[in-house]
Amino acid sequence: MPFFLGKKSSIIKLDMAGYVWQLLSSSESPIHSLAYDSSSKTLLAALGEKGKLYQVEDLNKYTIVCSSEEKYILSLANIENGLLFGTGQAPRLYQITWKDRSKGEYISSVHDAGTAVEWGKMLMQADLFKGSGVQVSTRSGNTGEPDKTWSDWTKEEEFKERQALISCPVARFMQYKLILSGDKENLYPIVKQMDSYYLPPNRAPEIDSIDVAPPGKPKTPPKPPESKEKEGDKQEGTTGKSEAGANIDTLANSNPKKIQISWKVRDPENDKLRFSLFFKGEEEKVWKKIDDKLDKTNFTLPTDALPDGRYRVKVIATDLPGNPKPTARETQLASEPFTIDNTPPRIVKDLSFDRVGKKDIVIHTAVEDDTSIISSAQYSLNADEWFRVNPEDEIFDSKKESFTFLISDVEPEEILVTFMVTDAEGNTVVSKLLIKPKKE
Repeated sequence: MPFFLGKKSSIIKLDMAGYVWQLLSSSESPIHSLAYDSSSKTLLAALGEKGKLYQVEDLNKYTIVCSSEEKYILSLANIENGLLFGTGQAPRLYQITWKDRSKGEYISSVHDAGTAVEWGKMLMQADLFKGSGVQVSTRSGNTGEPDKTWSDWTKEEEFKERQALISCPVARFMQYKLILSGDKENLYPIVKQMDSYYLPPNRAPEIDSIDVAPPGKPKTPPKPPESKEKEGDKQEGTTGKSEAGANIDTLANSNPKKIQISWKVRDPENDKLRFSLFFKGEEEKVWKKIDDKLDKTNFTLPTDALPDGRYRVKVIATDLPGNPKPTARETQLASEPFTIDNTPPRIVKDLSFDRVGKKDIVIHTAVEDDTSIISSAQYSLNADEWFRVNPEDEIFDSKKESFTFLISDVEPEEILVTFMVTDAEGNTVVSKLLIKPKKE
């Protein structure tokens, strides 16, 4: 009698004396059908969801007769010198003949290579006897279950020195069928292990992004600190203090005259990569080589020898170090345009002043840059603390800016006004104005 214990099946024998014996215990579940074969005096059992048919001879002595392509064997019937069984999922009727058992087939489960591959050879470990033989046929497809999109079974091929070519087409999934033959029942080949080999395609590396920025300076400038008015000033936009005579923006805005180029890259096969780096001006047509033997994903490019202007860089990634030259792959990506500006702004209107009352002075000047926008301005009196000022339109958004700002509570003595302007790339220009006491 059959028993179903969760995901486990058992066949129990109950003899006339009342003793209970376990004939079969299997992880295949459930038991769909049973039949007794009087000619061999064995029990036939159809188990599980993989279409397996067992022949049970005695206590824990059983063999797998066959494994159908359909998932379920739902019915069994004895015929003369053989057996009929019917399957579910796809309804089919099969016949097994016991009289001629000199030849049999084994169909493997579906093998998944993970991606479409070129199939190579199949290696067999087996005990072969005189008069016995093994042939193999294969088929392939790109669905997890064989369907009409799969290739047909290939021509049956003999194993030579226990090797055979897998001749099915390039595909992700493969299934093989073994045809075993022998002269006598005790001289059938015994196949112990099958190994399939394949070659995955070499896919090109992928460059996700290229970043270009001055070393130590973020691509997006930080938000400036809140401005504070100098005590007594009526002009908004002046800022806080620093050491006497020091430039409060020197570190943040200094131009290093070099740029840091970095890129993000990945390779589907995790191959070792090599990189080539090129640059060209925005109006130029030919890429100029910087280096073609890089093994890191960053490079520091000095810019002091490059004219001011707009440039791009291009990265070429190749997996040649990890692959033979005929199968190596490469990919490339160009960056967004970026600015190289090593030239400071120009004072296009010399510093001048007007007196307002006895202790107030209004300063006038204008600054221009050929490549970058003006980004900050500040002044100092007598090499003392620095105060930030805004342009006349209150916004730093142009390559040319005019400035008019008020300095209050100026003592009636000689005064040195130092005015400093910085562009977006960190280049700085300094201008000075000496104001002498007004003669009474």
